[in-house]
Amino acid sequence: MWLQKHQYQFGLTIILIIAATLRFYNFFTLPYMWDELSAISRLQFNSFSELIEKGVKPDGHPAGVQVFLYYWTLLFGRTEWIVKLPFNLMGLASIYLIFKIGQTWFGDKSGVLAASFMATLQFFVLYSPVARPYISGLFLTLMMVHYWSLYMFQNPSKKFLAGFIIFAALSAYNHHFSLLFAAIIGFSGLFTIHKSQVKEYIISGILIFTLYLPHMPVFIHQLGIGGIGGEGLWLNKPNYSFPLEFIDWAFQFSSTILILVAAFFAYSIFGDKSTISNRKTTKNTLLISWFLLPITIGLGYSLYINPVIQYSMLIYSFPYLLLLIGSGIEKMKWWSFYPSILLIIILNTFNLIENRKHYEIIFKQPFDITAQMLNENNNLTEGETFIIFNTIEDYQTFYFAKYEIKNPAYFNVYKEEISSKEFSQIISARKEDFILASGVPSNYIPIIQQYYPNLTKRVDGYTVENYLFSKSRIPNILKNQEITTFSEESNKTGWKFNDARFVEDSLANSAYEFKEKDEWGLSYSDSISKLKIKHGVIIEVIAEVICDTNDLNSLLVGTIQTTSGETIWRGAPMSLISTSKKNHYKAIQTLDSKILVTKNDWNNSILNLYIWNKDKESFKIHNIEVSTRANNPIRYGLFNNLQ
Repeated sequence: MWLQKHQYQFGLTIILIIAATLRFYNFFTLPYMWDELSAISRLQFNSFSELIEKGVKPDGHPAGVQVFLYYWTLLFGRTEWIVKLPFNLMGLASIYLIFKIGQTWFGDKSGVLAASFMATLQFFVLYSPVARPYISGLFLTLMMVHYWSLYMFQNPSKKFLAGFIIFAALSAYNHHFSLLFAAIIGFSGLFTIHKSQVKEYIISGILIFTLYLPHMPVFIHQLGIGGIGGEGLWLNKPNYSFPLEFIDWAFQFSSTILILVAAFFAYSIFGDKSTISNRKTTKNTLLISWFLLPITIGLGYSLYINPVIQYSMLIYSFPYLLLLIGSGIEKMKWWSFYPSILLIIILNTFNLIENRKHYEIIFKQPFDITAQMLNENNNLTEGETFIIFNTIEDYQTFYFAKYEIKNPAYFNVYKEEISSKEFSQIISARKEDFILASGVPSNYIPIIQQYYPNLTKRVDGYTVENYLFSKSRIPNILKNQEITTFSEESNKTGWKFNDARFVEDSLANSAYEFKEKDEWGLSYSDSISKLKIKHGVIIEVIAEVICDTNDLNSLLVGTIQTTSGETIWRGAPMSLISTSKKNHYKAIQTLDSKILVTKNDWNNSILNLYIWNKDKESFKIHNIEVSTRANNPIRYGLFNNLQ
């Protein structure tokens, strides 16, 4: 009897337990992500005013979360789990809030359905422990909508209006998109509210604006620099297909989950014909507008002014799509409702863990992996290690300090324009036994292997590959997969050349000659499907060049032709690397298939390689080796389909 009376509360409790398990799994070892380290690096100030001027204004976000982190870390320190804890708790509280909102709008079943999705979709599990203004904004906007809903649909009490005012103002301080969402909620109330309440509702809007006034100088400054699409220009302009791509990602690239969502939505519209005439279409209209307006405004601004829109910014509006999906399911029978909720939880959790590889990815953040590998190698060997990494230096040294690694020898290539020849000179001068390379440009890896030939360990992480190379004869754990080679003795299938241009080099070996009149004359072409090259690999082209100088201006060119007619062209100057043989050098070109071509286009593409002797110089080619380096399957896994 008790269970029947409290069935929805019991179901919600089970959902919250599952949600807590997913969010707190190995929580105490969860490392910071890039965005979190960015925020942490902007906390080291001696006053509030300095924090605002140097820690908030240059960033693209309002002051709310940064101010909170400033005082939170002053009190409790900067250990990851301590900083993440309040955000993770807000993530859990958000699940309860979406249940309460659904309960207020449509009934218990609608709230349970939305809560089950929010508990288990990667969108919410991912951002819950991230100490940035995403899950905090979700919590604040849900609190705002909760009080707004009570005021609009249950009781026009001043205490509910006060709650709306407070959390709308806090949402404005949290993120520009949660500010936008608060504005959308506020204006939509003007079309919903009873005439007798209009005056006090307008006054509430004035109060919200008044509470936000102290932040206006920050807002105007950040608007002037264009946010993340302004001075830094690191965010690319989105495509018109962005909304569909977002929906696909939000539902974990699962056609099964999308079918289930469509089934619930269809039931909400057609399942209970007796309720169609009585359905509060105003509420559904609100939900549609609340979901669509932020994505429409954000996409328009990104296309025509500055790129700002990202999936994370839609976390404030996405829950209302979940409510819309279940808006008409209140008369659904228990024997079909509860199995459906269980199916949602099982499908989402399975996809989260198995198909999305969520935990494999989030625990492999670049800075933490590099420090871990260095610490482990220092403990296992007596040799010294030189580190090469490619990120903001303070972020990496934060993790060196965490693992108590003192005075490591390192070189940071972040935003450095270093040619292959210059990089080769840096590596050749190193005396350490090991080189640990983290996130370096793909063409640097074969250069390192010229001097540190043995790869002893590789760890793939999110956005990064980490390689540990050794000079000594430790077994090489990874060898490239050969595609083709070019020399007089090799099987030259796919190569176009002139036999008459093979001559004898200074070491009495055969070489292919380019004279000063020869701009072209050596190329390779074959289909990707015939070569059986998997999408995601890096294609390495290494040419052994014989010449009297290492300053050739000729290009080692690789192109990929797609079926759509597009040709992706990459030309690497022959920035020649010295070898042990006199007048013998190596030129390197790499093609990252994951970046250059979509998976759908890859198998039908054509790989072309050639030498462009654009300055018509004189040199010889002893051989060319073309191979593939294994891909990193989780490199972009948080926001791309892994299947």
